[in-house]
Amino acid sequence: MTRSPLRFFFFLALLLAVAGYILGFIRIKLYLRANNTNPQIQELSLARYYQQTGQIDKAISEYKDVLDLSIPDNIKVQAYKELTELIDKQASGFAGNLASYGEYVVWFLIPKLYILSTLFFLLWLIILIIKPFIKKPELVIFPLYDFSGLNIGEALPQLANDRLRELKWRFQNLENTTLALSETLDVPIMGVIGDIDSIDVSAIIETALMFSGGPANLPLTRIFNSLRLWFEQPKYLVHGNLEISDAKLYLHLVLINRDRQVVARTWAVQLERHSSYDSIPQIVDSIIYPLMFYFGKNKTSRQWESFKALCDSLENIDLYREKRYDIVYLIKAKEALEKAVEIDPNYDLAIYNLGLLLLRLGEYELARDKFRDVSSSSSNSNLRQFALYSYAVALFELSQEWSYKRAVEVLKKLINESENKEVVRKARGTLSIAYARLSERDKDQRDHFTNLALDQVREIKSDRAATKDVVATALAAEGYVHIVLGKLDDAVFSFRQAVEKDAENVSCWIGLGDAYFRNNQKENAISAFRRAADLSPSSGYSNYRMGNIYRDLQDLENAVEAYKRAPQIALAHLSLGKIYLARQEHESALDEFRKAVEQNKRLVDAWVNIAWTICELDAKDEELIREAEASARRVLQLEKNQSQLWHRYAVLSRVLLLAGKKDKALNAAQEAIKLDPNQPQANYYYALIEYEIGHFDRAIEFARKVIDLDRGEWFHKAEILIKRYS
Repeated sequence: MTRSPLRFFFFLALLLAVAGYILGFIRIKLYLRANNTNPQIQELSLARYYQQTGQIDKAISEYKDVLDLSIPDNIKVQAYKELTELIDKQASGFAGNLASYGEYVVWFLIPKLYILSTLFFLLWLIILIIKPFIKKPELVIFPLYDFSGLNIGEALPQLANDRLRELKWRFQNLENTTLALSETLDVPIMGVIGDIDSIDVSAIIETALMFSGGPANLPLTRIFNSLRLWFEQPKYLVHGNLEISDAKLYLHLVLINRDRQVVARTWAVQLERHSSYDSIPQIVDSIIYPLMFYFGKNKTSRQWESFKALCDSLENIDLYREKRYDIVYLIKAKEALEKAVEIDPNYDLAIYNLGLLLLRLGEYELARDKFRDVSSSSSNSNLRQFALYSYAVALFELSQEWSYKRAVEVLKKLINESENKEVVRKARGTLSIAYARLSERDKDQRDHFTNLALDQVREIKSDRAATKDVVATALAAEGYVHIVLGKLDDAVFSFRQAVEKDAENVSCWIGLGDAYFRNNQKENAISAFRRAADLSPSSGYSNYRMGNIYRDLQDLENAVEAYKRAPQIALAHLSLGKIYLARQEHESALDEFRKAVEQNKRLVDAWVNIAWTICELDAKDEELIREAEASARRVLQLEKNQSQLWHRYAVLSRVLLLAGKKDKALNAAQEAIKLDPNQPQANYYYALIEYEIGHFDRAIEFARKVIDLDRGEWFHKAEILIKRYS
C-alpha cells in the first residue's frame, strides 16, 4: 500500500465507471438480441423485462397473468411459447439458473457501479481540494523488534507518541517554567528558552502503528492505523530493534526516507539496564530525542544528547512546580544543564538557561559568569541581548553597591543600543529599582539616585506597551524611593498600586510588607508577607520576613514556625539559631548555624555564632574545638565591616582560650582592644585570659575597666572574675 490515496481514489472511480459502462453495453446487446428474436408485443414487455433482468419467478408469474387476459390468440401462443422456454430453462438445473443469476447481477450492478464511481470521484475531488491545507506527517514509528526480554516493542510507537505530546505541551507552557525561576528575584527576567522552538513537534507526533500481530494491539486498531498510515503518506519511516548484552540495553534505529527509498540516518544508543519500569522511559526518550533533533531546524546544539539534557532540565523545572516545590527537581535540572554544557560546551541556550537556574538557586556570581559568556560569544543577537539583560539582573541580585552601579551601566547600554523592545522595557524597569536601591545605600548621592529612579518610573508609566511585570517593578521602585525619603504612606500607596497591577508579583508583595512594617502596620505587613508566601511557597523569603516581625513582636513561637517554613533561606536558619541560643538550646542552635553556612558560605554572622555556640557548650571534644577555631578564623577572612572586627577578634580569643592556646588567645584579645578600646566584651576576655595565664593584676585591672564601661552582662561577668581572685 505505497500508492498515494489521491491516485487510488481516482483510478478506482475510473475503473468502476468503465466496468459500469462495459456491463451496460453487454446488457444493451442482450436486450437487442432478445428483441430481434421475438416479435414486439406490448402485453409481454413487462414479463420480458423480468426475464432479461434475471427475475425468473416474477417473469413466470407475469406470463401466466398475460395468458389469463382476453387477448388475441397469436399473442397467447407467443406468451405460452416464451413461458414454456423459461420453465424449461429453469428446469435445466445449475446452468440455467447460473445464466439467470448472471443476468440479475448485471442488471443490479450497473447503477451501483456508477454510484460507487461517483462517490470515489467525489472523495478524490475532496482530497485534491483539501490536500494543500493538510500537513503531511513527518514520520511513522514502527513497532521495534524486541530481543531484550522487556516485551515492549509493540507498545513503543504509542509510548513515543504519548511522550511527544507531553513534551509538546510542556514546551508550549514555558511561561510557567519562567515563573518557577523568577519567584525569588526582585526584578523580572527574560523567559526560559527551549531549543524545541525550532522543531515541528506537531508534525513529528503524527505517528501510527502498522500491522504487527502482537497481543498488545487489537486487529481492528492495527488495521485502522495501517489505513491511516497509507492515507497520510508520511515522509519517513522509523524501524529499529532493542537488544540486551552484558546487562546493557542497545537500541538501534534506522530512519528511512520514504520518497527516495534510502536510509537517511541510523542511531545506536547504549543504556544502563534497570528494572522494566525504569528502563522504559529511557528507551522512549532515546527514540524520540534523536528524531526531534534530526528534524529540527536552526538548532543551536550539535549533538542530540545535549539537546535531550536541555529538555530534561526544563521538564524538571516544570515538575518542581507540580511536585509542591521540591528543591530536588531544581537540583536535577541543574545537573541536566551542566551535562548539556559538558557534552556541547558551545551550547549557548543551555548555558543561558543554566544561568537562570543559578539565579533561582541564589548562586548569583556563577549566574553572572554564565550570562557574561553567552552575551559575548553567542551568534544569536536576541540571545546575546537576553543574556546581557540577565547579566545585569545577576549583578543586581548580588545586592552590593558596586554591583548595583555595574548593573546600571549594563542596563543603560541595553536601553540605548538594543533593538528588542521587550528587552528595553524590562531594562528600564530593572534600572528604576537599581537606582532606588542605590539611593538607599549611597547617602551622599541619595537625591541624585532618587531623581534618576523616578525619571525611569515616569518613562515606564507613559509607555502604554509596557507589560504588567515591568510597570509593577517601576511602581515598586517608586515605593522604595518613598521609603528612602521617609514618605512611608506614599510608599504603601505605590506598592499597593504595584500589586494591583501584577497580583502575582512576589517581590511587590514583599515590598508592600516591608513598607507596612516600616510604617508600623505590622499586622498588614504579616498579611502581605503571607500573600507572598502563598504565591511562592518555595522561596521562603516571605516566611523569613514574617518570622522577623513575629520576633520583633516577641511572639517567638510563631517566629520559630515562620523560620521553619523557610528552610532554604540561610538568614532564616541564622535567626532560628539565635532564638535557640537565647533559650540555651545549644545543640539545636549549632545545627541551625551549620545549615546557614551550608547554604551561604559567606554569611559572617552564622560563622561567628558557630564559634560562639561551641564555646557556650564548653565543649571538650577536640573536633568541635577545631570547628570553632576554623569558624572564628573564617569570620576574619570574610568580615568587611571594620566596625565589627573587634568583636570577631574577641570571639577568636575566647575560642583559642577554650582550645588551650592561651598566648594566641591573648594576642587576639589585644587585637580586639586595639581596634576598639572601649568595648566591654573585648576587655573582659582580655581580663579572663590574663587570669587564666596567671597575670592576676592585669586581669583585675581590665575587669575593673569592664565595670566602668558596662552595667549589663559584662559588668556581672567582670564582678564574678574579681570575686574569684579575692
